Amino acid sequence: MHWQVFQVNVQPGRRAELLQLSKAYVEECVREDPGTISFTFLLDEQNEDRYVAIEQYADRAAHQAHWEGEVMHRYGPTLGPLLAGPPDLIASGDQVDL
Repeated sequence: MHWQVFQVNVQPGRRAELLQLSKAYVEECVREDPGTISFTFLLDEQNEDRYVAIEQYADRAAHQAHWEGEVMHRYGPTLGPLLAGPPDLIASGDQVDL
């Protein structure tokens, strides 16, 4: 498994709108992007205009295919303006099973 963890800052007061749109985006990614497994969103209790996104892929190739895929191209122009800047990568890597 390959994971990506991002801090996402949202335009003030638009987190609910972004999360609603993200629901459809996530459903389409999991359905249409081979190897895209899941997305989890953790709301920041200290800042209503921020959340953490955790993305899970079968492997690095699936992650790359997701970023180059049709779903990203369809949603990017709509999701982008709701952000207060590009997401900050917190962590990225392959899962280690002990």
